[in-house]
Amino acid sequence: MRYISLSTIITFFLVQTCFSQSATLSGQIQAPTGDSVFLQTNVKTSKGFETVILASAKLNNKGEFTLTTKLDSAQLVSFFDGTETTSLFLVPGDNISMTMHAAIFDESIIYSGKGGSRNNALASLALAGEINYLMGERLKSDLDTTALFELMDDYARKTINAIAYYALAFPEMKTHLEKSSKQTEASTKRQKESILSELALEILRKKLAGSPVLDITGVDLDGKTLSLSAFKGKTTVVDFWATWCGPCKTEMPYLKKLEEEYGDVNFVSVAVWDKEEAWKDMAKRLGFKNNMFIPKENNEALAQYKLEYIPRYMVLDKNLNIVDIDAPRPSSNKLQKLF
Repeated sequence: MRYISLSTIITFFLVQTCFSQSATLSGQIQAPTGDSVFLQTNVKTSKGFETVILASAKLNNKGEFTLTTKLDSAQLVSFFDGTETTSLFLVPGDNISMTMHAAIFDESIIYSGKGGSRNNALASLALAGEINYLMGERLKSDLDTTALFELMDDYARKTINAIAYYALAFPEMKTHLEKSSKQTEASTKRQKESILSELALEILRKKLAGSPVLDITGVDLDGKTLSLSAFKGKTTVVDFWATWCGPCKTEMPYLKKLEEEYGDVNFVSVAVWDKEEAWKDMAKRLGFKNNMFIPKENNEALAQYKLEYIPRYMVLDKNLNIVDIDAPRPSSNKLQKLF
């Protein structure tokens, strides 16, 4: 007969009890932007990731709240105040208190109570990542890329060292923090690539200003061949977009208003990196006068203008010479200054 030690039995029941415990987050928000707060997580489904609300609460007249959720295991969750969100690492049995000011969300968060130190560490890493990103954005016009990238790399190394320290201090977060370390390296690399791409685009903007545009060709809503050369004779604004692009759709009402106000300007709505049937359906609903779909095989012409993101706007003069290959967005109220 095999015997099980008393200590093993006790450990088993302690673990089971831990897994069945709740985690509580209470706190107070100064200058709240909404009347409710939420604890939520992302769950992977067959359709992608779906947001699941674990707990919600109404703020009282002092901005106070209490959120409680049952947890089977330690996990990363999000706290959402209706406008902004921050991550917490909750362990069954946590009883955390939070204070924050909604106007300076990440910078003001302070945790206390059981699990508070762990989440203060997590909040400091999130803030460090944000500072690293903003530093790169603010200094990219003041420093040469060599000096800027050395500064960014140094800051990333310090963040990774802090992550390693927190992994020792909070072993329950070790797996998450190891991922965070890799993400810090990847994020810094992506930002440097983005800065180099922006600089290359700015050089290209100056180089191509005043030169004839390539005769980009696609199809219209009737399936007939349509080229930019068809719009010669008027100033032309080209809007590159896609049905899946949220910022593109946000700009559409502003672009539509400009089309209505400036009848002497061609506005050409050009869908890229999209499915033709999805484009047809949305383009008809948007109601722009001039619509074009660029098939994948015609994308080489777009690459010559470094079309690497959307929405993107191009302005051409009446002779189809380039005014700007990266014009301001319609919502900026600056686009019409190029007409």
